[in-house]
Amino acid sequence: FGAIIVDPNVPNAQILYVAISGGSANFFLGSGLYKSIDGGATWSDVGLGTFSGLVSDLLAIQENGQTVLYAADTGNGQANSGGIYRSDAGGATWTPTNFPTTGSGYAGIRLAGSSVPTELIYASAIDSTGVANRYSWDTVGNWSSLSWPDAPGGAPTHRTHHNLFAVDPAHRGEVGPDLSGVGGKQPREY
Repeated sequence: FGAIIVDPNVPNAQILYVAISGGSANFFLGSGLYKSIDGGATWSDVGLGTFSGLVSDLLAIQENGQTVLYAADTGNGQANSGGIYRSDAGGATWTPTNFPTTGSGYAGIRLAGSSVPTELIYASAIDSTGVANRYSWDTVGNWSSLSWPDAPGGAPTHRTHHNLFAVDPAHRGEVGPDLSGVGGKQPREY
């Protein structure tokens, strides 16, 4: 499983989303993104025709009391494929963002973000050679390359398995393990 999201706007945890990135689960073969409207008793494929079957991460952001989803699809690691998609329709429809592709394909893409004071999404994408690429995306619709210290050990030391980071929900510019400093801190991988 890449991620599980419980929609905070629905009582009793009745709406769930799950991203599957390879492996085996009790889901039929499909897009890699599934939704339950009955607390997990049954599931439907909400990404069929959009996703490759390997959705590595899923992020929920609150916009004006509505849950907006972002899904990271590795495109099965194929060259110049994969991307990040946005849904403000509960997964019924997905819009691709202009996420950059790479000639070596993506092994994993992780997401983090905040909507305080305005929406900002971060992506840490590990390509198939183990090189890390980091980006930020704003509501204008632009992905900007980020520069931050690399993880110790050099490529490709377990990066696809340990590609994790977080955003301080109250300070969208603070990303990484040390969130105790002043705003504007450079994002760091951990």
